[in-house]
Amino acid sequence: MSHVVIGTAGHIDHGKTALVKALTGKDTDSLPEEKSRGVTIDIGFAFLGDDATIIDVPGHERFIKNMVTGVSTISYVIFVIAADDGLMPQTREHLDILSLLGVEDGMIVINKIDLVEENWLDMVIEDVKKLTKGTFLENASIFKASAINGDGIKEIKETLIAVIADRKDKVDKGYFRLPVDRSFSVKGFGTVVTGTVVSGSVRKGESVEILPAGIEAKVRGIQQHNEETDEAKLGERTALNLSGVSTEDVIRGSHIAAKNYLNPTMIFEANLNLLGSAPKPLSSRTRVRLHLGTGEVMGRISLLGSAEIEPGGNGFVQVFLEKEVPVAVKDKFIIRRYSPPLTIGGGVVLKLSKSRYKAKDKEIYELLKVINEESDIDTSKMLISRKNGIGIDEQELGVELGIASEKALNLLKELEKSSLILAIGQGINMRWYGADSLTELKESILSKITDFFKENPVSVGIKLSEIKELFECSPQAFDFIIEGLTDEKKISKSGELISMSGGENSDTQEVEDAITSMRYSAATSSELAKNLGRENKEIYQLIKRLIQDEKVIRLDGDFFIHVSLIEELKAEIEKHFEKNGELSVSDLKNITGVSRKYAIPLLQFLDENSVTRREGNVRVKA
Repeated sequence: MSHVVIGTAGHIDHGKTALVKALTGKDTDSLPEEKSRGVTIDIGFAFLGDDATIIDVPGHERFIKNMVTGVSTISYVIFVIAADDGLMPQTREHLDILSLLGVEDGMIVINKIDLVEENWLDMVIEDVKKLTKGTFLENASIFKASAINGDGIKEIKETLIAVIADRKDKVDKGYFRLPVDRSFSVKGFGTVVTGTVVSGSVRKGESVEILPAGIEAKVRGIQQHNEETDEAKLGERTALNLSGVSTEDVIRGSHIAAKNYLNPTMIFEANLNLLGSAPKPLSSRTRVRLHLGTGEVMGRISLLGSAEIEPGGNGFVQVFLEKEVPVAVKDKFIIRRYSPPLTIGGGVVLKLSKSRYKAKDKEIYELLKVINEESDIDTSKMLISRKNGIGIDEQELGVELGIASEKALNLLKELEKSSLILAIGQGINMRWYGADSLTELKESILSKITDFFKENPVSVGIKLSEIKELFECSPQAFDFIIEGLTDEKKISKSGELISMSGGENSDTQEVEDAITSMRYSAATSSELAKNLGRENKEIYQLIKRLIQDEKVIRLDGDFFIHVSLIEELKAEIEKHFEKNGELSVSDLKNITGVSRKYAIPLLQFLDENSVTRREGNVRVKA
């Protein structure tokens, strides 16, 4: 059974705090001003048994931002309406906020029934049913109660206890994260923060990151329900005692998170819902108040794919914040009009960005549509395909999906099994690439190399770095493709130079055939040029390519011989030494059938390669 965080909601002075006290025995109004005015200003907390926390929120419209802070992490709501007042402005606004934040379960309490007649109470209940029709509270249980005299409190408490016992575990994103709603200092302990763990877990002694400050801290202690514990887990209302930070470093709206998982940003894309009660359509560049988690920040809305969003409509937007805040994909948020403040909509974060998109960018619109509508695995396919030759690792995919890198790695391995993606590299350098993207990149690289040699037929080769500069891809992907093309014998690689392989270049093949036919009568480039009717400079470049491809060897005096004859020559020399102790120029002329002009360069080659050793005017076996 998971811990349950319950929140109250409703208009000012409808008895939320009194109801919490009747249920738990605790008065959640702790500030002196709250006591003197009888009005809840900030959020308060009370425990219901060992497995639930009730967060009491203010109802006054001036404290809506505190209300959003309070309900941003709840999973169940007690929606309170005073029988004598009936529906009021913040009754409606709180219901809108709860719906926009994705709260899915709750009960309705008609409080202060001791102040009204039965027929009036019936009318209020009918009004409530009309208000909640089509919302998550449409089929919620409605309780009649009086927090002052105790009417209905027993039934409400029994229902809450049953709800707590029946709660299912939440889906965990896998990394620790706690939005801070309170930060204070305790003498002898130092900085303490409170909040609800929205994902993952943390243990005493572990290091965490304070965001957006970017400061590392250590968890000295953990407390829940006023009891010390060693671990705080998903859904639990928690107080963390942190070392290494002051209360100035960690304020309401800060996030405590596992290191290297959550990135502060000033730009994100979202699916935004504009309330039907919004006073006018939403247009680009509208300045709004954004409530993200437990924090509030100013920002502007830029629409994607449309000129405006009508009241009751929705659309994709890019949000530009006025300062960095910790945001993750799938986070819910509320927007309120800048002035006068009024809740006008809310949405869900789909993507984090670093730059602006054009309003009519079809590619980003299609991507957001997939992220908004499809599963994580389908979204992963599209995200990876967009990375082309850059690829993605599990941490980057985790950020894109709003999940831990370990969960992202499992998705990548699942896609790899289906051959839709391919892993390249080892360990921390491993990245995943779309199989189709790699095929397209491979074809493009080969095409560029082929085009180069069509335009430069006598070039000895093109540098790897020159090809790499033409493509936006990771070093791992580029090396993988070059190795593949080499293995397929479509290109040849010699050091940093690339050339076309095999007989694909008819010019080099013609020169190679000519050198081969001359056997030991090694040819010069000028002789070959004369024989083939070509320019000497052109022939020399083609010979350099053959040398690069290890098909031709250069002898002293700019003579060239085909490599296929070298082993043949070594074998003939070996046979000679079996019967003779030395080798003369004349002996080599007889073995090869060439003149002294070619014999001397051949002997020098044999000396340089430790086949023979010169002693005076003869050679001996090396």
